[in-house]
Order: sequence, then C-alpha cells, then structure tokens
Amino acid sequence: LYMLSGLAKAFPQLENIESVLKHAANANHGTPLFTVSQFFVEHAFLMSWVVGICFVLASSSLLA
Repeated sequence: LYMLSGLAKAFPQLENIESVLKHAANANHGTPLFTVSQFFVEHAFLMSWVVGICFVLASSSLLA
C-alpha cells in the first residue's frame, strides 16, 4: 500500500497534495507551524515528489 500511495502522489487526479497543504496552512494560521506550512504550500510540487519517493523507498525496503 505504501508503494501505491507513493505512486499516487505523482498524479494530482488521484490525490491533490496542493489542496491538502493549503488546508493545513490555513489550519496552522497564527501558530508557530504556519511558516513551515506556507513553505510546503509554495513548494507543493516538490513536496509531493519528496513524499512519493519516500513512500516508494520505504515500501521497497519492507519488501526486501
């Protein structure tokens, strides 16, 4: 399941990471985490690839 979830991160039709990050940033407004959340929103494409790659690598290590 990790591998499928990691692969899904590359397809916005399956999982829209940018909208999830925007929602998180709005929820974190006024907290110390807001600046980090805002950075993630500004770099949503990069974050989706980083998380996707981590999920694929983690699942590969579990299969090995």
